[in-house]
Amino acid sequence: MAEGPANTQPPPGTVIVEEPGNGARGRRNNSIACLNCRRRKVKVLVQLSSPHYFACADAAVATVQCSSDVPKCSNCRLYDVECTYVQDRRRIPVQGPSRQRLNTTQSRTVKGFTRGSTPPPHQNFSHFNVDLDFGDLTEEASGDGRVSDDILLALASTSTQDWPGWIEGDETSDPFHDLAGVVPGDGLPAELCPFNIELPFSHPEHDSFPESEHGEYPGERQDTLSPPMNPPAAGTAAGTVGAPSKGDRARKWSVVTSAPSPDDDASDVTEQLTNRLGRLQIAEDGHPRYFGSTSNLYILHHGPKSLHKPNIRDVMTLGDAAADKAGYHWTPAAEYEAELITLFFSWYNALVNVVDQDIFFRERALFKSGKRSDLYSPALENAVYAIGAMVTTTPHPDIPGSADEFFGFRTKACLDIEIDSPTLATAQALLILSALEAAHSRDSRGWIYVGMAVQIVSDLGLHLDLQQQYAALCGSGGSSRTGNPDDVNILRINLFWACKTLDTLWGALSGRPTLMGNIINNVPSPIPSRTYAWTYYTNKFSTMTFPPDFDFGVAAHVPVHLASLAMIMGKISETLYCGVPNNISNLTSFVEDRESELRRWFCSLPPALTIDKTTSLSAVYLPCVLELHLQYYDATILLHRPQISASDRSSPTRTSSLDKCINGARDICRILVHYRRRYGLQRIHCSMVHVTMTASLIHVFHLYLSDTAGVENAEAQGYFSTCIQALGEMGQTYKSALRALDVLLSLRQNWQYAASTNPTAKKLRSG
Repeated sequence: MAEGPANTQPPPGTVIVEEPGNGARGRRNNSIACLNCRRRKVKVLVQLSSPHYFACADAAVATVQCSSDVPKCSNCRLYDVECTYVQDRRRIPVQGPSRQRLNTTQSRTVKGFTRGSTPPPHQNFSHFNVDLDFGDLTEEASGDGRVSDDILLALASTSTQDWPGWIEGDETSDPFHDLAGVVPGDGLPAELCPFNIELPFSHPEHDSFPESEHGEYPGERQDTLSPPMNPPAAGTAAGTVGAPSKGDRARKWSVVTSAPSPDDDASDVTEQLTNRLGRLQIAEDGHPRYFGSTSNLYILHHGPKSLHKPNIRDVMTLGDAAADKAGYHWTPAAEYEAELITLFFSWYNALVNVVDQDIFFRERALFKSGKRSDLYSPALENAVYAIGAMVTTTPHPDIPGSADEFFGFRTKACLDIEIDSPTLATAQALLILSALEAAHSRDSRGWIYVGMAVQIVSDLGLHLDLQQQYAALCGSGGSSRTGNPDDVNILRINLFWACKTLDTLWGALSGRPTLMGNIINNVPSPIPSRTYAWTYYTNKFSTMTFPPDFDFGVAAHVPVHLASLAMIMGKISETLYCGVPNNISNLTSFVEDRESELRRWFCSLPPALTIDKTTSLSAVYLPCVLELHLQYYDATILLHRPQISASDRSSPTRTSSLDKCINGARDICRILVHYRRRYGLQRIHCSMVHVTMTASLIHVFHLYLSDTAGVENAEAQGYFSTCIQALGEMGQTYKSALRALDVLLSLRQNWQYAASTNPTAKKLRSG
């Protein structure tokens, strides 16, 4: 390597420090350290055998690890604070060759370099800010022959490498390769040359973080560099920096003289122990994970730098192999896959918004090009295909049997690997897969998949507003490399609410307590997509006429209002259907309060999301808008159903509850008829099977109460037939609808027999 320029020779007055011998105390550990980490008692992650290394400053009491990254260490990125490196004064044991080297320098005394002296020939200081005025610092040497700590700290801060300034050159230049094997400052006294560093871009731990399109690591930007890292002046060649002025040295001196007091250290330690709030930590897989303050990993967590390396499989390389090994090999077919994706976004995702369409296609393109992403995975891909295959009419010759089950099994094979290191895409895949299981009447498996998604939500910290921590750990764009960073933050918010909504709907479907009901959160309200517009699609030949001024973008607001409706439904399920008898003292008051909430929710709907039940069936509404209203009337029935009593129909309150349930069931039938004439029921959202079942039970009960020769009985019979026909059409797609149909027919037969043989039932019919 070429020798350094002449101006890198140390000027007169530069001191050589007499280093300690091989006594019990050992030698001093000279390293650049970070003030913020020093206050937090941070230790370095480099082997202590190195005589000089980057470290965060307060390593005197090693309690928290520091990555020593430039321009910001991991802790400073986490707390989004300025990272300033200072001198580390810990002592480390000296053994082997290091002790021998100390013995050779033990007899050195404080003396100055002559102007004619030159540094070792292999040194090249052109990449470092080392053109310093050492003469000014010599006068500050301590009286005992050592350079004072303040001098060393000032020297360290003044000589910090300017990374952005020197990483320049033509396409063939490789500054990291050129500097390989060079130890900046070697040959000079250890106390004066804190330049023996490991280049941050060569740290193996950085390999776990995605690199941005600008070559920067997440969270590293020019505007966050610490004060010592000043960019070179305009016109200065890369790698050559002029000597700092006295004003610059004074500014840098002020940085190192503001050392923390012992009281501050004690206060910080106490705060770490007593803090009740959790935070994100980079786990062993390189992804941010949420740890609460009761976790053993909350205060000290090594993450990717931990000595313990768990066996984490890579779904990007093993996903397809696992599916192939299970007997579900798939050869990509672009046209068929595009059709399945379009069907998914048209008929499933529009109601709950589990997946953001723009992010999905963007990250899919990145994934197909070989880049990793937290927002796309093989499990998510196959789950989307499975839902699309469930509602498609186009078969594929390479798929034997049911296409949706084929892709469902591929999803499960990928999930087994993906769970080792779950991401946002993993949670999305589980939520989608739960719908497939519900459609095939595998309620237990679907319920468990929703539970797994809920646990991943808390694992990723989506139940808390941690946007700033995500930005500090992963950069302002989170896991996204392109596009608007706000879209990723919106995705996290909407995914939390989608999970909470589906958890509530699953709780109503299975009659089980919701898993997210007791999770306290401070997540902002769901945010509608800025670009989504619903698209009608059944196959490549399908067409449908809509009014010229029809607003397809209103579909983006449906998941927002469904989430608020699900919160009311959650209160109803937790109180009325928790399974604990006599858990509420005043049932009537509770029902009235929830009824008021439902009414306010209904009145708050914007005009584009309302439907007019009095208009003709020629009115055009989006499928997801009709499904939203179906869910509202389902909640109304579930609220009033516990107060229905067949023994006392004379009570105004009880009669009102029965009437409200009957009216809600009738409204459900009217909407189903409208939906069926416009779109057909084969592709309706799978959660509407439970809604139809809820309305059918009310109509069967009405048949049980009404006189067989009366008008009410005839009306109930007509509405019940509508539900039966709707379930039959849904059964072409969803096996759960056929199961519901079987239950209803059996129940009707049993209740009719009970009505004909029970004297009380006969009395109710007549009275």
